[in-house]
Amino acid sequence: MLEEQVMVFRIQEEEYALPMLVTRGIVQPDCIHKMPEAPDYLEGVIEVEGQNIPIVRLAEKFGLAGGRTDYNQVVLVAVGACEIGIMAEAVIENFPMTATCLDAATRGRSYLGSCIQGLCEMGNRIIILLDIARVFSPEELAVLHKLNSRLAD
Repeated sequence: MLEEQVMVFRIQEEEYALPMLVTRGIVQPDCIHKMPEAPDYLEGVIEVEGQNIPIVRLAEKFGLAGGRTDYNQVVLVAVGACEIGIMAEAVIENFPMTATCLDAATRGRSYLGSCIQGLCEMGNRIIILLDIARVFSPEELAVLHKLNSRLAD
């Protein structure tokens, strides 16, 4: 049976999961530097180990209704050659997700479109497994990649 370790985090009452293979860690940012003329979903950049990491709000990217929420943590993920941070209310847990847990019939049939790999039902919880590479268009990734540079010494 196929099993994949995932990280689960919460954004606006929803639980999302990303494969551990794309996650690089969790940070609590001290200072997020705002970027002029940035897209609504781009919160700014933070410095992590001498590298600028663009920070995104998936709630805005997905067009979710509701006010801005207090985000406590940033999940660092690799998207191709780019590293980005995803603002989360909380990182909940890491656990193995089995292929039988995923409902493949839901793929591509939601407001999130093709970036859903599947849904996992655990008791009364529904966890949305994201394909982070499909969340951003090639043009958006180019902008994020430009921000994802090393700081000068």
